[in-house]
Amino acid sequence: MKDFNEVILTIQVGNGLGQAYKKAIETENSTQWKKNPIYNSKKELISNELKPVWNGNYAHVEVGQDDFLTISIISHTLPNLLETTSWYERMGAKVVYKKTY
Repeated sequence: MKDFNEVILTIQVGNGLGQAYKKAIETENSTQWKKNPIYNSKKELISNELKPVWNGNYAHVEVGQDDFLTISIISHTLPNLLETTSWYERMGAKVVYKKTY
């Protein structure tokens, strides 16, 4: 689809840790709920509701043999995707596919 920037990375993780990495990577690239404190002019807390926060990427992880991960990431926002890709590369992942617009 021409509306998304795409990247696929691969990385080998420690034996038995594939499912943990899958959950962590997919969770950190999904919507998370964080407190949003709002104060009045007297610095009194008037609201502290949960607010959805998303980094702009969506990730899916396949766990293969011997905990070899294939990480697929898409994003409408190229800078978000490039920053995330760069971080995974610094952690040892290899880019095997990239399509950007």
